[in-house]
Amino acid sequence: MSDDPGSKQDAAPNVLAILPYNVDWQALARQKECLAELVINGDFLTTETREALDGLLHFLDAFQDAASTDGFPVIFLTDNDN
Repeated sequence: MSDDPGSKQDAAPNVLAILPYNVDWQALARQKECLAELVINGDFLTTETREALDGLLHFLDAFQDAASTDGFPVIFLTDNDN
């Protein structure tokens, strides 16, 4: 293992560089829609749980935006008629 922080010899693979190739974008859009509906309509959720799920939605938004920018065929909720 090199002490040089710029060394690529020991660099782990970039998750964002490989993950989008293994995503079912249609399924992710449906799953994200279900999660959003739960956050909006889940009166039984605690504030802590609602905030945690909302944070996950924001993470998914950022992931989809980055993947779309990189040219992946992302399906956004507004694009999904199902």
